[in-house]
Amino acid sequence: MIDIKRIYSLTFLFILLSFFVQAQDTIEVQNLKAGQCKRLGDAAVKQGDYYAAGEYYDRFMKLKPNNGKVAYKLATTFRINRDYVSAQEWYDKAIKLNPDNSLAIYYYGLMLKTNGNCDKAKEQFAKFKKQAGSSPQAVNLKKQMKIEITGCDSAISFTKQLNRVTITHLDTTINKIHVEHSPIMLDTNTLLYSSIRTDKKVYTVQSQEDTAVGAYKKFYTAKKENGKWTFNGEYDGEINKDGFNNTNATFSADGKRIYFTRCKKSWNNKMICAIYLTSKQDDGSWSEPTALDNTINDSKYTSTQPTTSIESIKQNEVIYFVSDRPGGRGGLDIWYIIYDFKKKTYGQPKNAGSKINTTGDEITPFYEADNRTLYFSSNGWPGLGGLDIFKAKGEMKQFTPPENIGAPINTTADDIYYTVGKNKDEGFFVSNRKGGVAPKKSPTCCDDIYGFKHILYVKLNTEGVVTDEKGNPIKNVKVSLYLIPKEDDPVFIKSVETDAQGKYDIGVETNSNYQILFEKEKYLNGTKNLNTNNITTSQTIKQDAAILKEITDKAYVLTNVYYGSDKYDLSENSKKDIDTTLLRFLQQNPDVIVEIGSHTDDQASDAYNNSLSQKRADGVAKYLIEKGIQPERIKTHGYGETKPVADNKTEEGRAANRRTEFKVIGKLAPKEKEYNEKD
Repeated sequence: MIDIKRIYSLTFLFILLSFFVQAQDTIEVQNLKAGQCKRLGDAAVKQGDYYAAGEYYDRFMKLKPNNGKVAYKLATTFRINRDYVSAQEWYDKAIKLNPDNSLAIYYYGLMLKTNGNCDKAKEQFAKFKKQAGSSPQAVNLKKQMKIEITGCDSAISFTKQLNRVTITHLDTTINKIHVEHSPIMLDTNTLLYSSIRTDKKVYTVQSQEDTAVGAYKKFYTAKKENGKWTFNGEYDGEINKDGFNNTNATFSADGKRIYFTRCKKSWNNKMICAIYLTSKQDDGSWSEPTALDNTINDSKYTSTQPTTSIESIKQNEVIYFVSDRPGGRGGLDIWYIIYDFKKKTYGQPKNAGSKINTTGDEITPFYEADNRTLYFSSNGWPGLGGLDIFKAKGEMKQFTPPENIGAPINTTADDIYYTVGKNKDEGFFVSNRKGGVAPKKSPTCCDDIYGFKHILYVKLNTEGVVTDEKGNPIKNVKVSLYLIPKEDDPVFIKSVETDAQGKYDIGVETNSNYQILFEKEKYLNGTKNLNTNNITTSQTIKQDAAILKEITDKAYVLTNVYYGSDKYDLSENSKKDIDTTLLRFLQQNPDVIVEIGSHTDDQASDAYNNSLSQKRADGVAKYLIEKGIQPERIKTHGYGETKPVADNKTEEGRAANRRTEFKVIGKLAPKEKEYNEKD
């Protein structure tokens, strides 16, 4: 039996990172005997050459049409080569020849879904569930089957953008018969991409000579003239090298570094990619590319498809990439490394976690920095079929749940390499959907570049002014935008500062719930909420003035925190009042240090009252620490009977004196904050 799990993991690596070949015209099979065809087909599978394997198995089935095992193998080669119609046909034949082959039933259902027949696909999935048994492979496929069914059931919601997006297939000066990958815009009129730029069918396994001409990917550019993209020539940087597949370029935020990948088959025929770096020199030229160190580029595993961003707290560079290294959750996962600008070193690779990665494949990440959005393709989240494009907001391991971006960008084919253009309302992606430049025999074999444009793109921003309590504008206030998901922690999006007039202007997106945080030294923090749901037209959302209170030594009484005579325990009502006042205040001002002062009446000795009031203050501090407030942010002081606010001669006066107050006494010293990387 073919090791399906290994094929599943390596299939997309081969499809996305290898060079596509069409072997039909170069393999002579007509004179081979059945046994020879089977042996050569099996050998081709071991080499990762599923095109050649398909030719051999196809010839075998002409000679031995009742062999269910080889029919299944032939169906698998069609599936891996992304000839979905032929794969469906042959899985159907394999089942008829061997009804006990539960794997054939599963993949028959998968191909039915990929070809747009969800109703029949679910019938086959039900048969597979009943027949598959409890082997580890069957258990994994049953889990994936649920995801495929969810994708079918969600198909209507995934088509919500059909009338809002136009799709353009770039012409044949750019898209050729093989593959085009990793499109990114250098400016509004220049596109960088990689391609095996030939219209000839290239066979890469028979001999070394077959790979000598036109068989490797290189970087090229296209130009936009009069609204149309056309081929412009080979990229003149240092990132092309003969004998390697050169692909997946991404620029650093400052434009001074290009990360990209070079890929080549290893001794055991596995395509291994490594991430390279080239830097812009003082004279404007690019340095000779060098591979990142072996903690990132492990020679046993692939490291590919980098995309960069700037980390929100320490402002270091984050490089997301794809790898099949140990420690992942499936075949291919999204990982990241951090480049420390001060130390000039790269950290250890870390997995982006279960918010992004699944037991399937997650590939082709693109990080849109302005809105802190990670776009990536996956077959492990519910989708229309094949690899769908998803988006999630956040960074590193803290992301919102992935959202399928829907049709018409996503189809039942593989949709990958989504990138947002400079104008935000347009961009590019790659797909093997029908209608591309491909051989007639396999219309979905190969990847082409497509452009998209949002017809009803809504551009939103919000603006306002920050003042003090007297109405005076405050400049250099840090204004931070946080996305508030329905069932998750707030996600930082971006920050700006107010100008000399206290004004700020910050971009937002539709259908989002935000909190805006205002921070300034010597002032208490302020917040505002913003909801952009159901906004359908571009506009500026004007906010009322944000008023920040200057930090003073004024003490604030916790009005409902009282104590019985000679008591220091907090009542439940007192805890509720602390939750809605002091606790909330400390959470909204996470760098503020407060003093909790407690007071007594005069009904005992000075020493006793000092001790009692200290216990009362300590009790409030203990409660706040239990609620998650850092101990270093809380100081306590028992004042005893020394600061009465009422006459101790009456019960009412003595009750008023038995009080607890807080006042701001400072802020935490600036220090490097640690990003919460809990999975």
